[in-house]
Amino acid sequence: MKNYKKISTLSIDLETYSSVDLVRSGVYPYTASSDFEILLFAYGVDEEPVEIIDLTKGEEIPWEIIEAIRDKKVIKRAFNAAFERVCLSTYLKEELKAESWRCTAVQAAAMGYPLSLEGAAKALGLQVQKMTEGRELIKFFTMPCKGTKFNGGRTRNSSFDNEEKWRTFKEYCKRDVEVERAVNARLNAFQLSEREQQLYELDQRINQRGVLVDLKVVHQAVRCDELYGAGLLRQWKELTQEVNPKSPAQVKLWLKERGVMVESLSKKVVEELITEGTGLNQDTEFVRGREVLIENISTDRRTLNIESGSAVQATSKRRCDEVSKLLKLRLSLSKTSIKKYEAIKRSVCRDNRVRGLFQFYGASRTGRWSGRLVQVQNLPQNREKDIELARDLIKKGAFEEVEMLYENSADILSQLIRTAFIPKEGHKFIVVDFSAIEARILAWLSGEGWRLRVFERSGKIYEASASLMFGVPEEAITKGSALRQKGKIAELALGYGGSVGALTAMGALEMGLKEEELKQLVRTWRSSNPHITRFWWSIGLGVIRTITTGNSTQVGRIKMFLTRERLLIELPSGRRLSYVKPKVETNKWGSTVVSYEGITTGKKWGRIESYGPKFVENIVQGIARDILGEAMLRLEEAGHRIVMHIHDEVIIEEPLKSLTLERICEIMKEPPQWAKGLPLEVDGFQCDFYRK
Repeated sequence: MKNYKKISTLSIDLETYSSVDLVRSGVYPYTASSDFEILLFAYGVDEEPVEIIDLTKGEEIPWEIIEAIRDKKVIKRAFNAAFERVCLSTYLKEELKAESWRCTAVQAAAMGYPLSLEGAAKALGLQVQKMTEGRELIKFFTMPCKGTKFNGGRTRNSSFDNEEKWRTFKEYCKRDVEVERAVNARLNAFQLSEREQQLYELDQRINQRGVLVDLKVVHQAVRCDELYGAGLLRQWKELTQEVNPKSPAQVKLWLKERGVMVESLSKKVVEELITEGTGLNQDTEFVRGREVLIENISTDRRTLNIESGSAVQATSKRRCDEVSKLLKLRLSLSKTSIKKYEAIKRSVCRDNRVRGLFQFYGASRTGRWSGRLVQVQNLPQNREKDIELARDLIKKGAFEEVEMLYENSADILSQLIRTAFIPKEGHKFIVVDFSAIEARILAWLSGEGWRLRVFERSGKIYEASASLMFGVPEEAITKGSALRQKGKIAELALGYGGSVGALTAMGALEMGLKEEELKQLVRTWRSSNPHITRFWWSIGLGVIRTITTGNSTQVGRIKMFLTRERLLIELPSGRRLSYVKPKVETNKWGSTVVSYEGITTGKKWGRIESYGPKFVENIVQGIARDILGEAMLRLEEAGHRIVMHIHDEVIIEEPLKSLTLERICEIMKEPPQWAKGLPLEVDGFQCDFYRK
């Protein structure tokens, strides 16, 4: 070890072992395992060559490096720095704060690159890349193995079991530090701003803090699901004999034998078949679909084209009943709610808190958070009015009462996932969220005056939108009216350039709208919102102009730049959205589009096409994220402990005697200095378990 007089930056990579599955359980249970240990410690001081410490061979981390890790003035860098920080906290038996840590993964994501070191290095085209042997070596040395006669029955491979592989593993660990350094060097001009670093540090505190779970609810929900699932499987077997419910091919064949031909067994299709198959006559059941084959008793055959979905026809009342029962069983068996309960069980720490639920900059195109482990960002809502009764019954194990009171036990279990999260003893939850924040931001950015006035006055945008679109007084549009429904679906589907397809995907047909009125609904909404429509295309033209000329462009509060093969869109907060290697080109339909490199829907690095309204969606959601971030920082500064945040909502753990709901709402809805004139509004309530 060299004697360093002063260390400014320390780049770190660790290789570790634990019998707990890191991916499925997270770093906190992983490091809490009794067999957790650090195997290799690779580090680079400032610009010096990378060194490696082999702790399995009795080597020790030098005291100067230990002191540098503890020193808040020394910047520690790592790719996914939370892992190294939490592991070293366990190793040193002291909590290392995030203030002096910089995460290169977050830095890469902020510039539009992948959150993985391998992906970022490839996308950046670096000369130094991760070693390809890494995955096999990680599996060999850092995870439990199955004992066999060949390996002497051991359940873990040590550094002494294969010296050649171990030498390669040490080189692999050192290489990761070199690759991380190269990523940082390439993105050096795009470091996180001071405010973003503060938000990252807050994110780490929230992840470290975690949220308490009611394990009795979790365990009883799993038990109820097992009993309910066993009953469903018995019914399935009685109905189908040997058909495997997990085999789509076998299920489709069973349906085909009963006159029902389907291309897909997706949840949406099955739900459609169940809905459309009710109340029909004994001889023939007709169900909405793309290619609907009708077979009646007299074997007359013809083909109809009816809207979207799959195809169905079943002969005889008995067959109709069998098909209907199978489809309902299929839907119930495919419920995935129980997976979240299992995820909670895997991720919970010894103090019954789940930690590490949020990924900072998980959505790189907007900067929003994404979920990890339990995926709290997509929890089912509580539609049941008396959710507390359902929760109490499950917690008591009164499963027969649950089946008597509720039509679908799986659906109730799904709704109860939120309620598994509880405040600690002597505390309550305060839940506050922004009301229609994206619609408010879109109106503010585009200068759609009538919408801004609605938000300042009443916030009843569905009623006001329907009133303007259909020329009916707003007070005449009641909550349950058909016009309000049309206004609602238009608002939800059309704000970002959506058309008939967006309305359909949002469930317009299921809400009672007719297919023939959808095009007119799109035209009416756009003509009622001319400033928003103009803003879409102005942003699109501004992006094209910036890319083709290299000159900066400003559209209202939004600025666009081109720098180092990146399109940067600057939000009012000063934060910039990044699009890698943008191009203006002609797509296969002959339209001019913008494309850039990013993570595609297939989770691979490739080119993505975009256009004005899509960029506007990114901009609006990016601003919503910045407003939430600013509010979270203010809440923490005021002493309120955030334990979760989901989309535009925060969940705070407050003492029972605290009378702070109104105060928290006031803090939340205070617009940042850069958002003057934006009419924010929040809704809040307190509860003794999380609900929505």
